[in-house]
Amino acid sequence: MRKRWVTRSKTIPSAIGATHPVANQVTLPPTRIRIPVISTMKLPERMSRPEFWTAAFTGVLAVATLWAIWYARGQLKEAHQEAQVQHLLTFIQQFEQEPMATYRRQLAEKRLKNEDEPDELWDELNFFDTIGLLVEKGISMRPMFGTASAIGFST
Repeated sequence: MRKRWVTRSKTIPSAIGATHPVANQVTLPPTRIRIPVISTMKLPERMSRPEFWTAAFTGVLAVATLWAIWYARGQLKEAHQEAQVQHLLTFIQQFEQEPMATYRRQLAEKRLKNEDEPDELWDELNFFDTIGLLVEKGISMRPMFGTASAIGFST
């Protein structure tokens, strides 16, 4: 015998206090979805169905998307490293060219004459303060530190 689902009328309380029936509300039983563990179709039969091809190409698309994300991450990482190298080269060039070279030479001459706090000292300190700020922010400055150590500054 076939079961019929009974339509029951439920009531909803209103703001005034009266109840109003809800028409044609159907109560459904909980459903169980059964997925067969062993497929009853053979591979050629499954391949002729559009669901098979949809699932196959969806898988291919997912793999291609993951590969593209991985590749783009590598490209961004490489671009970030190149930008850091460019910053380092800019600082090294700034350190080795004018006016920093003149400041260092004048600072050395005045320090040899035992002059306390020459003006050139502040220009040098400002330069290395900028480098220290960049290191604190997380920008790698290892090659710059090698240059600084070679000229007598400790890291």
